[in-house]
Amino acid sequence: MNFCFAQNSSKITQAVFDDSDNIIFLPIINNSAPDVTPQKIKLITLDEPKRVYFDIPETILTFPNKTWMLQNSKIKQVKVAQTTTNPDVVRVVITTNENLDKLVIMKLPSGILI
Repeated sequence: MNFCFAQNSSKITQAVFDDSDNIIFLPIINNSAPDVTPQKIKLITLDEPKRVYFDIPETILTFPNKTWMLQNSKIKQVKVAQTTTNPDVVRVVITTNENLDKLVIMKLPSGILI
């Protein structure tokens, strides 16, 4: 499989989980200036099942779309997928058993912390 990447898009190369599956980090690598990192994360909440998703604009996924099932966490499932390539958008979907009010998503200079 060949991937073509826009030169100014940021890249997500992996998802990093802590031992408890309660912290997920999506490192974002910028190809150009540091301010290319997505500036706003708009959360969309859905029911049946309880889940939240957000899009990361101007970003490409350098690995195939992936789903992780978590056993030791209030988060049941995490999906990361390239939803479009023109423009470059990555979508993250988080499914949980718990109230989504407790879910914290932070944008850091080096990536996104869930």
